[in-house]
Formats: sequence, structure tokens, C-alpha cells
Amino acid sequence: AMMDLTPADRVLNTMPLFHVGGLNVHCTPTLAAGATLVLHPRFDPRCVLDALVSGSIDLVTLLAPMLVAVTGLPEWADADLSGVRAVNTGASMIPSALIEAVHAKGVPVTQIYGLTETSTLATYLRKEHAHERLGSCGKGALTCEVRLVDDDGRDVAPGTAGEIVARGPNLFREYWRDPEATADAFFDGGWFRTGDVAVADDAGFIYVQDRKKDMIISGGENVYPAELEQLLVGVPGVVESTIIGRADDRWGEVPIVVAVRDDETVVDDDLLAVFDGRVARYKAPKAVAWVDSLPRTAMGKVQKHLLRADLAGCSPNVSSTAVPKSGLEPSPRHGDDDSSGGRAARRVSVERARPVGHAGELESGRRWLKMPATSPSPVSRPTCMVSPSSCHSPITGMQSDS
Repeated sequence: AMMDLTPADRVLNTMPLFHVGGLNVHCTPTLAAGATLVLHPRFDPRCVLDALVSGSIDLVTLLAPMLVAVTGLPEWADADLSGVRAVNTGASMIPSALIEAVHAKGVPVTQIYGLTETSTLATYLRKEHAHERLGSCGKGALTCEVRLVDDDGRDVAPGTAGEIVARGPNLFREYWRDPEATADAFFDGGWFRTGDVAVADDAGFIYVQDRKKDMIISGGENVYPAELEQLLVGVPGVVESTIIGRADDRWGEVPIVVAVRDDETVVDDDLLAVFDGRVARYKAPKAVAWVDSLPRTAMGKVQKHLLRADLAGCSPNVSSTAVPKSGLEPSPRHGDDDSSGGRAARRVSVERARPVGHAGELESGRRWLKMPATSPSPVSRPTCMVSPSSCHSPITGMQSDS
């Protein structure tokens, strides 16, 4: 229902199929509808744009880093996307500028929200609401109830930040052999605590603000990194950036910028000046740390726990190549009283899945999720087309009936 799929549709997927998002957002619904699924062997922005311009693709899911790459191509300015019905996105906060770049092509951007624990979808935004509710991830999915609650589990008023909690048959049953974690995750009547903070408008449309664990508490005030990260989009000479919290003797925590630059003339004050007069003083980052690259998951999410651990001098139990060892030691902004330090390392989120149609477990943050057994539903002969490694030519490939 989210995508109004029909057997005539052709859906492009470039996300990894070992991830619940790559498998469930488009692939499974496409096959269930008997539509054509087009798989690229890897994400290549030119391959994606060529496919969209060719007129042979109706729907595609592109995460924020993918949208940045595709819309950043020189060919984007003259690209004709009139054959594309919608672009789906999610997995992280999406800068408004990216959404507007796609909307300018006449293509609605439909955002979704979910976790491994919700079998991907908890909420979705239908394309008819894409322009009027820009930035929203919509309302509860077909089989999923969603609420926003305070720390005591009580519903919050519209416009008030609360934790997203979800309930429905799409949720996982338990963390494998971890009853304590399972008990902590659920409360009154089977509601699952997602750990994400959001607000809802008067019509019930949800706007995700940030991960609860990524929220920075500075001088008793809540600072949501995603709000600050939006302001850093498009800064000349900065390839990518994020915001994390750093321990501070005076304020408890202060936000700092971690960024990658391709222009060495860009200095700390260039980034810090972005926030002057645009956010409250307590929200403004106090320092900049320059790195070679930002560590990301397979779905493009920045692994902030690795950056925090590197900043604190910790060594999380991950490969040494996961974090760019370029010296994550920010110099404090002139005039600010900052201290060194940071939070301890967090778990690395890894996901593996058993074949579809079998009772299986998913590993999320080193916790195994026990999923209900399922039986594959009959479908009307879906088609799967795998594009060749070089996909700059019109999409062709091998066809299968399964």
C-alpha cells in the first residue's frame, strides 16, 4: 500500500540484501506484487542516474549518502526523471535540501522509518503527502501502531518530543537468549521502545529528531545533533560531517563537529561560524575535529560510537580500519572553556539474516533477535533482473521467475 505496487512496475534496489532494509523495504514487496526487481551489483551514482533517466524505473530507494552522490553529479542538472513515480528514503535524518532537489525534478520523496526489530517498516509517508509534509516519515505502517511517549510511557502532546514506541505483528519476538534485554525493550502491553526521539504535528505526522542515545545534554539542555547537521550540508570544502558530544567539566557535555574536507584552506572557524545566530548558544558546537572519513554502516549511517570512542581514547572491539586514525583531537574554539574526554565505546551494529521464509534470527548490536516463523506467500511470477557490472548502458540482464 505504501508504494501502490503493481505487476507492471520496475523497482531498482542498490542496497545490500544482507541488511533488513535492503531486503524488506523494496525487494520483498516487489516480489510479492509480482513486479520486476532490478538489482545493481553495487551502488554507483552514475549507474543509478542512468537507470532513472532511461525511463525504465518506476521506484527506487536511495539513502541520504546515495542522494548526495546522485544529486551531486554534473548530469543531475539536466536529468529528466519524469518516468520515476517516487524516490524512497530513510535510515537516517535526510537534509531538507536533498529532498527539495528531488522534488524540483517533479518526483516526490517518500520517507520511511523503522528498525531491524520492526522488520524495517514502522512508519511511512505516502507520496501524496510528500510535498506538504517535507521531512516527515509519515504515520504508522499497515501492521504497526506507533506512539510518542515520555520517560514514564505516557503519550506526549503534539509538538512535544517523545520516544517512538511501536507495537504490531511485524515486531521481533525477543532478543535471542537475552531475557533481560527483551524485558528492558518492551513495556505495558507489548510496546517496544525504539530509542528514537520524534515530534508529531496536529495531524499525527511524525518527524524524527534523533537517536535518544545520540542526544547531547549540555548544561541540562537537550541538544539534538541532527538539527545541527542539517546546517552543515553544503558548506564549501566540506565533504561530509557529523555532530557528537564530548565530555565537559563545566557543562557535562558539549557538541563538536567531526568533518571531512577536500579543501585544506577550510578551517575550524569556517564551520563554527555556520551556527552563529542560527541556533541557541548552548547548541552551538565548540570545536572541530578533522578526519579522513566518517565510519558508516552498510546502510550509510554514521557510526558515532566509534568517533566518540576515538575522541575518548578508547578502543572498541572492532577492526582498526573502521575508524580513520587521523587524530581525532579537536582544538577548542577560541574563548570557550572546553575539556577533553568523551563517552565510552558503544556496540557495533551488525546484521545477518537467514533465508526468507525460515524461522530465523537477526543480530542487531550483538543481540540476536528471534523472529516468528513465516511461510512464503504465493506471488504472481515476479521478475528479477540483475544489471551487469558496467551499468552505464540501458539496463539489461538475466531474468528469473523466482
